[in-house]
Amino acid sequence: MQKSKLQVKNQILPKGWRKVKLEDWITLKYGFGLPEKERRKGDVQVYGSSGIVGWHNKAAVNKKGIIVGRKGNVGAIYFSDKPFYPIDTVYFVDSLKKNGDLKFFFYLLKTINFQRVDINVGVPGLNRETAHSLEIFIPEDSKEQKRIAAILSAFDDKIELNNKISRTLEEMASAIFKEWFVKFNFPVELVKSEKLKVKNEKLETICDIVYGKDLPTRNLKKYGFPVYGGNGIIGYSDKYLYSEPQIIVGCRGAYSGNVFKTEPKSFITHNSLVLKIKEGKNIGINYLFYALQKSNVKSSTTGSAQPQITITELNKVEIPTADDKLTTK
Repeated sequence: MQKSKLQVKNQILPKGWRKVKLEDWITLKYGFGLPEKERRKGDVQVYGSSGIVGWHNKAAVNKKGIIVGRKGNVGAIYFSDKPFYPIDTVYFVDSLKKNGDLKFFFYLLKTINFQRVDINVGVPGLNRETAHSLEIFIPEDSKEQKRIAAILSAFDDKIELNNKISRTLEEMASAIFKEWFVKFNFPVELVKSEKLKVKNEKLETICDIVYGKDLPTRNLKKYGFPVYGGNGIIGYSDKYLYSEPQIIVGCRGAYSGNVFKTEPKSFITHNSLVLKIKEGKNIGINYLFYALQKSNVKSSTTGSAQPQITITELNKVEIPTADDKLTTK
């Protein structure tokens, strides 16, 4: 009897899935040289290995396509649903060799750890021939590819919508904070209540500040729990240090003074300081986040050759506080 399923690494693949080489379906095409000085004002997105790096007045690829980081940010994957301009630090894919779904291959490429085929010691670089020879498992039926891509796209759309809502709420909260605690234009009912007493407090009276933990970059994963460095998320890990969101401040290098609110279940590296609100303090994590964004945290940076912020210096930073429920959110 003919087998309808394929056994792969102790997992059973559904009928219609096959092991193929990447080059059987796609060709990684080289991007084009376009120095920044030669770019002209326009609405065409210019892609480098770190994503959109600028704009131009004409496209090099006149249809949708996949962008793959070739130099620098090796293996970074992006998708453009309109004409675009890929520069010479990336590969691009604008068609398939067989009848299939391009968006499916975008999601497929995102699952591949291209960094393991990086052969350059100096500047990271993705070798095209090596990448083409990688073996993958895919459904050969184009309808199945489209079905999978449609499901994943729906999740992406929902995530993007949530991110937009989150950004809007953050902008609103930031505007309110500026109006109340920078311009001191408080709502009339609060002023009349005579309960609002604003004062400046040093962080040392509000927070316990600690360093994050060391995590070698070689241990970073492409998926898992978010890992925060001095400039936000730098990768992912299979473990986390904090189950709840935390406020962190970059403490080493050029990112010293950057302020972030982490996601739940995150790992925070030693390039950031973690601010834990003291028990009993009438301060909420969101208020602390906006207060630090409006304060002059970067002035606490010391050292010219190697900038840094120490716990001692950060403890001296002052933020406005009030004896009211305003600051507990």
